[in-house]
Amino acid sequence: MPAPQDQPERPVPTPPSEHAAARPNHLATMVFLAVLAHGLVILGIGFTVELPDPSPREPLDITRVADPEAAAPPPEEVERIAEIDQEASAEDPEDQEATAPEAADEGTGEPGPEGVEAPLPEPGPLVAQPSPPEPEPQPEMPEAEESPEPAPPEVAEPEPIETPEAEPRPDAATLMNRGLESARAAPAEERRSFAARGQRTRYLDSLSARSAPEAAYLQAWIDKVERVGNLNYPDEARRQGLSGSLVLSVRLNPEGELIDIQVARSSGEPVLDEAAIRIVELGAPYAPFTEAMREEYNELVITRTWAFRRDEVRQVR
Repeated sequence: MPAPQDQPERPVPTPPSEHAAARPNHLATMVFLAVLAHGLVILGIGFTVELPDPSPREPLDITRVADPEAAAPPPEEVERIAEIDQEASAEDPEDQEATAPEAADEGTGEPGPEGVEAPLPEPGPLVAQPSPPEPEPQPEMPEAEESPEPAPPEVAEPEPIETPEAEPRPDAATLMNRGLESARAAPAEERRSFAARGQRTRYLDSLSARSAPEAAYLQAWIDKVERVGNLNYPDEARRQGLSGSLVLSVRLNPEGELIDIQVARSSGEPVLDEAAIRIVELGAPYAPFTEAMREEYNELVITRTWAFRRDEVRQVR
């Protein structure tokens, strides 16, 4: 048997599915690029519309100025125009009603029923406005003469006033002696006045007690006053710690009753002065006068120095 001849190899055909899949891919890419290019062109081109200017334009003001050189109409012309106006106003109301629709037709721009246009009114003559009068020149006022300024008054220098030198303040002993002297001098004047009225007054202190009855009466009076004073020492003076001395004059009648109490010299503390007066009032009445004392006088004035020291009342002299 003859040997089989070699047949040429045939190309293997490509499956149709691969070509079909590659073709749509190229088409989709081209469509995408075309859409992208058209979008860029459309978006890149802009359209602007010019809008009219919203700001209103300024209106033009037209002012009609009368010619000042134009001559005013004569008086006869003015009277004639006035008569014509009066005659026109005196027309019948029927004529006025007939002219009313004609005026309405003129306002609307439509012809009247007869198609005759109403004649336009003739402009009246221009009347020149009188110019304002020029102000009269005012006379110049004379300038006021400047008055000379008054010279300031001369002030006299005050003369130096010599002040008297202050006297030295006396001590307590000097004040006490002065108080006793004044207390003794005052009764002398009172003694003369009482003598003129039939009054007999005895001024008694530790130095002027001449008789034994007077000395005994004075000592009894001092003992009672000190006893009452120590029992009724002022509380205000105790709280404030006050101390001082004063001179007190006490006037008694023959029955030992109080007639008058006077502070001959103050202690400088109103609390102590009032306390001394109150102590004398609490101790009244005192012992009556003896027969010997009644024969010589009918009033007795006892002047003593009171001392307030450390919750104690004492009479110095």
